[in-house]
Amino acid sequence: MKSLAEAFKNTKGIPVRIDKIISKLKIGKGALVSGNSIGMGNTPRSYRRSFRFYGLILLGAAILAGLGGIVYDRGLLSVEGTPSARASLAPAPRGTSISGLPLPRFVSLKKSRINIRRGPGTNHAVQWVFNRKGLPVEVIAEFENWRRIRDADGEEGWVFHSLLSGTRMVTVAPWEKQGRIELAEKPSHLSKIIAFLEPGVMAKVRQCSGSWCSVVVGDYKGWVAQNTLWGVYPGEVVN
Repeated sequence: MKSLAEAFKNTKGIPVRIDKIISKLKIGKGALVSGNSIGMGNTPRSYRRSFRFYGLILLGAAILAGLGGIVYDRGLLSVEGTPSARASLAPAPRGTSISGLPLPRFVSLKKSRINIRRGPGTNHAVQWVFNRKGLPVEVIAEFENWRRIRDADGEEGWVFHSLLSGTRMVTVAPWEKQGRIELAEKPSHLSKIIAFLEPGVMAKVRQCSGSWCSVVVGDYKGWVAQNTLWGVYPGEVVN
């Protein structure tokens, strides 16, 4: 039978002879692989030494792996484990603002007539005019004393900051064209229904639990499911 080196001797596309590669591999102290022959130059004692040697290597690797896992879990040496690194890797806040208030945030219109401009300044043209005091809007950007707001229809524009109020107002299901929303006596779908609210009705927020909001609509006070209101974020708690 031909040796492995002879089998590949005339093979095209092999830039280096296989026998030269194999001949550089050593097993133990006196074993040399060359072609298909193995010369054994040591007694079984060399095997025992080799086994002990490689056994120590494996044991050391296992110990290091165990220590590495502890270090990683405890955050002792990992970058993520240091307080400064955790702060830098933590999710960024929703936004920062000149006023120090969160962005975005919900506010309401302070006056019954407010000009909405294309840019932050009176030199910018008026895009449209709001004629509804108390309408909830979302502040999405700030520039000096100007605030970029967005309404329930997704329209955006700039308004002077003094024309906005921190009073929390909501619009009942403005995305609905018809139907009715339940105003319950307590924050539960099993509670007594006080009234039914039409889409687009405005209400003043008293508090929100994250799933229900206590609101005032005219002479009525009750609870409305939070996911049916525009003017509060899903899961937001308002006290």
